[in-house]
Amino acid sequence: MAKFGKAFMSLFLDKKARDSLKNKPLRPARPDLKPVADQAPAPAQQPHLTPEEICERLVEAEQEMTKKRSPERLQLIQNALKIRSEQAKIFNQLSEEQRQKLQEIAMSSFVNGGKD
Repeated sequence: MAKFGKAFMSLFLDKKARDSLKNKPLRPARPDLKPVADQAPAPAQQPHLTPEEICERLVEAEQEMTKKRSPERLQLIQNALKIRSEQAKIFNQLSEEQRQKLQEIAMSSFVNGGKD
């Protein structure tokens, strides 16, 4: 052991601990491990896509998503967006004092769970 190692060991370990550390057998060497590249085959690299292929895949994905949407659901989404825009217009027309009061009411309803 290096001189510094022995000095630090004498500071932190008593004689019994130092002796047991000296007499402790070393770990056996690890069995030969194959390099990581040999253990697992590299994933097959996909060829780089051209911009046209990317656009085609995006269009296909969008078509697949629109198939899943029902007309009723689309109508509900459009109605919700209209309502949200109207609420935003009304909120923007409020004075600063009215906005603060509205925020206080909203916060108290969240804290109280809607119970007044």
